[in-house]
Amino acid sequence: MSERGSNFISSSDIISASRIRYTDQNYEVGERQKRRQGHAMVLLPLSRRNDDGERELVEFRLYVQVAAFLAHKHLENLEGSVLPHLPRRLGQCDFTMTTKHHDTQFSPIQAARNVLDYDLFSPPKEEDPTNQQQQPFVILGAARSAVSQSISYLSSALQLPQVSASSTAEALDFAPYFARTLPNTGDAHASVYYLYTLGVRHFGLLFVMDSWGRRYEKDLQFFAQKYGMTLTTVPFSNPVAVKKDDSDGAIYKTAMQQLVDSKLKYFVAALNPASWKPVVRSAQQFGLMGNSDHLWLLPDLIELVGEEFYLDRSTEMDIALALHGTGVVNLGVKPYPPFDHAMTNFANDPELQQEFLSRQAEPGLLQNYTFAEQPGRSLYQYLTYDAMIAIGITACESTGLFTGREFYEKLLDIDFLGVSGRVLLDNVTGTRLGANLEYPIVNLVLSDYQENNNNPASSKVTFSRETIAVVEVTPAMDESGQSYNNIDVVHHQPFVHHDNSTTPPVALPLLQEDLNLIPSSVLGFCLCLAGLVMLLSAFFAIWVWNNRTIFSVKSSQPPFLLQLCLGTFIVAVTIVPMGWQEDLPGLDAACMSVPWTFCIGFALAISALWSKASRILKLLDSSRGFRRVTVKATDVMKSTVVLLGVNVVILTAWTASPFRMRWNRIPAEDNVDQFGRATESYGVCQPDESQWYLFFAVPLVVANVGALVMATYQSYRARHIPCELSEQGYLNVSLVSLCETFLFGTYYLVASIAICIGCLAILLPVFLPKYWQRHAKGPSGTNLLSGSSDHSRKISGTNILATAPSSSLHQQGSDHSNRGTRKVTIRGDRSRQAGDDEDPDVVSLRVELTAVKEDWNAEHSMQASRDMYA
Repeated sequence: MSERGSNFISSSDIISASRIRYTDQNYEVGERQKRRQGHAMVLLPLSRRNDDGERELVEFRLYVQVAAFLAHKHLENLEGSVLPHLPRRLGQCDFTMTTKHHDTQFSPIQAARNVLDYDLFSPPKEEDPTNQQQQPFVILGAARSAVSQSISYLSSALQLPQVSASSTAEALDFAPYFARTLPNTGDAHASVYYLYTLGVRHFGLLFVMDSWGRRYEKDLQFFAQKYGMTLTTVPFSNPVAVKKDDSDGAIYKTAMQQLVDSKLKYFVAALNPASWKPVVRSAQQFGLMGNSDHLWLLPDLIELVGEEFYLDRSTEMDIALALHGTGVVNLGVKPYPPFDHAMTNFANDPELQQEFLSRQAEPGLLQNYTFAEQPGRSLYQYLTYDAMIAIGITACESTGLFTGREFYEKLLDIDFLGVSGRVLLDNVTGTRLGANLEYPIVNLVLSDYQENNNNPASSKVTFSRETIAVVEVTPAMDESGQSYNNIDVVHHQPFVHHDNSTTPPVALPLLQEDLNLIPSSVLGFCLCLAGLVMLLSAFFAIWVWNNRTIFSVKSSQPPFLLQLCLGTFIVAVTIVPMGWQEDLPGLDAACMSVPWTFCIGFALAISALWSKASRILKLLDSSRGFRRVTVKATDVMKSTVVLLGVNVVILTAWTASPFRMRWNRIPAEDNVDQFGRATESYGVCQPDESQWYLFFAVPLVVANVGALVMATYQSYRARHIPCELSEQGYLNVSLVSLCETFLFGTYYLVASIAICIGCLAILLPVFLPKYWQRHAKGPSGTNLLSGSSDHSRKISGTNILATAPSSSLHQQGSDHSNRGTRKVTIRGDRSRQAGDDEDPDVVSLRVELTAVKEDWNAEHSMQASRDMYA
């Protein structure tokens, strides 16, 4: 208690006497007893001032005061018609209480005047028991948080407990001697959670800059963060402090413009009774209300859902149209028939009505008022009734002439079953614990649009109020013993919007996103590159087949050349699915086809080059032993089968796994709009977020890159073969160019150019020389002599080596010249002499070396002399 009062004036410096007194009154015939007596001040709004400064009655607030009056009557008479346990609990009570009702007019200044009229800073005097000006020992009220907060400064200085039934400001949790019979965060929690269930993740709050509005803004921020939502807050000045000549609503224009600039579609408005009409009118003028593009929730505006609420058709039709299709969020209570019956009895009992009017500090305010036969039921009637009952029970159970501090400490221990449910207060803050509460979402729809509206031309504009959802908040406890509130939405029905449809507005404005799609010009260019490679591959394949018997083609084995064309054709096909993007079907399938086409085509092309290099190396190895060898195509096709098989197995497993390539759009984190949405993104093919795809991708890369390295290495070893007898020199160019191209980037244009260059680097060096030599009958002797002689010295140390590339050549050397000369004669093709039906892919090499003895001896003698002198 001392901590809560540390920021306030100490009441001991002002007053120390009790405001409770003993009186002698007759309660039973023949028996006189001394009873305690106290006075309760009812400080609730009954009217408000309009734009002209005139006071107008707020009808639903009148029946809130009636609820306080009935609670007092039931306490005094020990009546159990509403709360059956009340007579038993108060059976031995020796306390009686008087009341006086004061109209705060929703104004903190007026409420403070009402309190100060009691001259509470003077010591109490012995007064006549019938004197109604007895100093109060408790205040019931006020309604608005701003009013309650201003009164709390006075009540804390005077040690005067205060009990409110509708003030929810968080700052009141720290006010000494303050208690309330409603929770202070439930409506904010309900509003946020309901929007969350609608799929809303960004919304705005328009709130009045008073204690209640600031509390509501803080609560909404807390719960929005809890559910991962983004809240944009816009405050406006309290209209109480605004000059009366501000008829154009200038104080709202800045706030409305901020809401327009936010581009939000869902809003919550924390408004007070003095501001909600001009705010609604201003929001409609700015296009924020009165249309189907926005949805508003109006918490705590209980008067909008009262059965007696209406608007004037001639002057407030614009407000009515703006409210059509909005929602109201309030703390709701389940109907309590005994209490509703008591309210109905009051409306039909003139004696009770006259007694109620006598309790008013301003009886003339209700002089010409006629009570309705069926008073509307509202939440604050239930809460105010329980607040008065809590005051009476606490006073009865307190002993002696209790002080304000003693009364408040006893009040914090209150626990009873009221008309609004179990009333149990937090023993630190004095706020009612939120046990088993519900918050209805009420949809306001103009009665003019209802089929059962019998009088659409009436001067009163009314609304139908249908509860489309109920947010229930119930206490719960986790496994560790920590308590928390469990929240759920029940009774969920479609919300009727301004256009009378149940289609909700879009949560956010349409996103203007740059998808970074491949431009049509680039896409067309890359497809042309793919078409060029595929046409060249097909052309060369057809040319090889039609010219498979000529020397330049047959010497390189047509199967090898056809395999090369097929590989480059399939690799070029990769460019097509790489250009697949939005608006085309099968993006995921296109993504997975890229490794299939590239790897299969690459394996075919590389294995063809590897096979050719393997053939040539076998011929070179045979030349060292002066042997005749036969190298068949099947001997070197093993590499093709193995490499192709490895690729097919890995790709099949990858495609069947859940880690296959899929189309994903990756947002650019640096470019976002005000809602955190990426305004730029890139579409890419990528595997699952996990790293399991590496079990497939890494073996594919190792297998194919390893084949490329091996083919390049074998080609390097056979680099000195004469070009006219072997295309190995051109293969070297192809493989080196392919290795360089393999290091290019992966963007579509670069990748397409890289694939095209790589395929052309394979095709052109191999096929263009053959096309140019298509009329050649065989290699020239001169080139054969010079090329083989140079190569023989580098490999075997002998003087002469003759090689034949693919057909069976019989080579014989003899000495028909002077010393130092060599001669190689090439006889006819024995494979052709043996018959034309022999396998053209069988390679026969016979090397016969005859050196002139004198030349050999001369060279041997010269070498011996060099060794000797060395």
